[in-house]
Amino acid sequence: MRGLLVVKSNSPFYAPDALRGRTIATADSIAVVVLAIHAEPAAHGLSRNIDYQTTDSGTHLNAAMQVINGRADAAMLGLPTYKVDAPPNCASNCACSPRRRPYPA
Repeated sequence: MRGLLVVKSNSPFYAPDALRGRTIATADSIAVVVLAIHAEPAAHGLSRNIDYQTTDSGTHLNAAMQVINGRADAAMLGLPTYKVDAPPNCASNCACSPRRRPYPA
């Protein structure tokens, strides 16, 4: 499984350190893909619940909807969810954070 840091398509957040002080929606704080994606902000010196906050959304789909509806600045999603199960308006309203590659989980 691979993970993505997804932001709104018109988002100014181009790198993990830009999410300092922001909220990131997750499917579940102990989901393997979410745990793996937390390593990217950590590599940039960001600590969860100190430099950025997370909110559990229950599912990857709900996490994406939090971004679309403006309730979160980014979402940590599994790649299959983003490609296959995303809502119809997700592709036009969300984008993988630029310069981001899928994160191995």
